[in-house]
Amino acid sequence: MTIDKQNLKLKVKEMLEKNNITSPKVDVFSIAKREGFDISYLNLDYEENLAGVFAPKAKNIFLNEKHVKEKQKFTISHMLGHCILKHDFIEEENLCYDHKIDCTHNPIKEQEANYFAVNLLVPDSILKIYLSPYDKYREKDVKFFASFFQVSPEVMRAQLKDFFALGLHRKC
Repeated sequence: MTIDKQNLKLKVKEMLEKNNITSPKVDVFSIAKREGFDISYLNLDYEENLAGVFAPKAKNIFLNEKHVKEKQKFTISHMLGHCILKHDFIEEENLCYDHKIDCTHNPIKEQEANYFAVNLLVPDSILKIYLSPYDKYREKDVKFFASFFQVSPEVMRAQLKDFFALGLHRKC
């Protein structure tokens, strides 16, 4: 089973419009707060790969305080994705571990939340403005655009590859 990228992009677009996002530096901390979530930080030294803890019913997001801001932004976006996509949770609190963003071996719900997060952090509508002179994916551009959008290189790499694979650069 594959994810429905078109539907996920539509959900992201709705969230961006709802929050009046028009700049490359998407403030997911503010979006989460407007969605009613409380964000707190935990010392998770005992579990380095634990990005955070998510309590959707209580509307709490707990982030690993040791992680860099770009990683925290992805974690928040990923958790928002689960909520917006109405993924069911068995537990009251769910652990969110670091894993490869574009891994097709992840469960479908995780792939969807990752895709949502990448597209929220690097919106197509904004990315296409800056990619108009480009006609193909170039690895050497990843760091520049990651810095510009204030995301990790992994997030930017996933978005750029998808953007060019879907032919969105031709619609600039």
